Amino acid sequence: MMKNWFLATLAIVILCCCAATAQTSGTKALDRTDAAATAQAILQAYAAKDLPAMAGLSTADNLEIIKELIQQGESHPRWRSIFSGGRWQAVSTWNGKLGEIRYFERTAMDVRHVEARVQFGEAEPGKLVVVTLSWEGGKWCFEDVNFPRRESFEQGSKTRPAMP
Repeated sequence: MMKNWFLATLAIVILCCCAATAQTSGTKALDRTDAAATAQAILQAYAAKDLPAMAGLSTADNLEIIKELIQQGESHPRWRSIFSGGRWQAVSTWNGKLGEIRYFERTAMDVRHVEARVQFGEAEPGKLVVVTLSWEGGKWCFEDVNFPRRESFEQGSKTRPAMP
């Protein structure tokens, strides 16, 4: 049992390392301090159901979920919410173009959090589709695909704040 767990964990680590290498092995390395470039890489990986690439682009919390998805596949309880429904429809029909970026800051328990929301579609009039990124470890990381109302999205700053 312990040997199987070790081998599964080792396989996930190797896949994540391969994904991180693939992000930088092209002619141009991915600039994870660039919200638009990070969002584009995330959308490409998501549309391809490339879980190892998604793992390398995700927040620490999402990394744990993606590791489970890699191990369990379609039997994972979150699989359907990620690869069907509104999120999947938006990602799988993405036209390759990105819209505006808005930045949001909040402080919780004396810790400053910065998010970037990168528009890539419109679900219905007045309701956008965005990739939400969190600033974590000095880089943008995939948090989620969300559907904010245009008014809510436009409350964010067009100017990137000084990063923590």
